[in-house]
Amino acid sequence: MRRTGFRTFLSMLSISALTLTSSVQAEIIKPVSVKGIGKYTNSLRLLIDGRTPLQGAAFDDPSCVYWYDPSVSFVIDLGALYMISGITMQVDNNDNYRLSCSRDGRRYTSVLYLGSETGETGWGMETVSTGKGHKEYIQDLRFTPGPARYIKLSASGGDLIYAASEILVSGTRAVNLVPQQNSGSTNPPPVN
Repeated sequence: MRRTGFRTFLSMLSISALTLTSSVQAEIIKPVSVKGIGKYTNSLRLLIDGRTPLQGAAFDDPSCVYWYDPSVSFVIDLGALYMISGITMQVDNNDNYRLSCSRDGRRYTSVLYLGSETGETGWGMETVSTGKGHKEYIQDLRFTPGPARYIKLSASGGDLIYAASEILVSGTRAVNLVPQQNSGSTNPPPVN
């Protein structure tokens, strides 16, 4: 195949592939920002500062973000695309929480659901983890690993008093290869 023919062939591909460096171990991802939608109390930076209050702390502890409306949500921007392999979070224990992931910040897929019965704390803030080596690991969590740049937290049910103090996301940096549609160009698609 001639060089320009090969380039044309590459530019006609419309397959998305997610590649990872296989020798890279999952690590805690440092988010670049967090945004809230709706009315809440305390700084959103608390959700990504790496600190949690003690198990059983009150929902309105100064290190927690809390809210009363189930339409409130929070979006964490990881700054780049990652293959998410684990979540550790601390939330008020008697409500339902959902984490959803997105590559583009528009289309989200649920990856973790915490029911109000999840965990061992009888009252207050509860830390849970999908990481097998973590002291707060819960085997029965319904977690689906996958690619994401954005993580959305939402809550429902329970006593209508919601709180979160931390969302730690583990994973490995991903390289997203999305060849361009054929535009008649003989240039190869960009590789990011």
